[in-house]
Amino acid sequence: MSTNPDNIVGNASKRCEVVGRSALPLGSSKNASKRCKADSDTLGSVSHYGASHDTLGSVSHYGVPRGIRNNNPLNIRRSAAKWKGLVEHPTDKAFCQFMSMTYGLRAAFKLLHSYYYKHNCRTIRQIIMRWAPPSDGNDTEAYIGRVSTAAMYDDNTRLPPVASAPALWIKIAVSMAEVENGGPVFVYENVDINDFIRGWALACFE
Repeated sequence: MSTNPDNIVGNASKRCEVVGRSALPLGSSKNASKRCKADSDTLGSVSHYGASHDTLGSVSHYGVPRGIRNNNPLNIRRSAAKWKGLVEHPTDKAFCQFMSMTYGLRAAFKLLHSYYYKHNCRTIRQIIMRWAPPSDGNDTEAYIGRVSTAAMYDDNTRLPPVASAPALWIKIAVSMAEVENGGPVFVYENVDINDFIRGWALACFE
């Protein structure tokens, strides 16, 4: 199966399968953007909890990165935010653990939406500078370059809203997940491009 978001989300006006319910047409992107924005307004300062920048690419003795084991491929830190789909009894003291990869990606897209609207991070550079700041010891410039190249989008060019450009934002999320987990993520059996699609859809249409 292809892992190219352009191929899968290309016919976006007819495609958007959401876990456990009927498909939602992407033609409703304006309303979706409003719903997504309203949800992001309830997140407070959750965007300050960023990702696992001190453990980028960390791998357990089983060879599976922490973010993949946690169904949290963008390594969202634990906070006061009550994300949908969190496991009832987490064992990771620092990072969120989700019941499924789809829920972890739903939270990631919600958080990116919060960055866009609450914190005015409208470019790849602005997003990554906040997500993985140099002050935390990150190679932020390399991170920005990786995401910009993968998304084929200039890092200083304003991005469209999350709800209106699924292919682009899924590319961004996939490339961020690859940086966070130290390499390709589709090599792991619990990660599929459809998780990214469903995560985006849940974030924007719930």
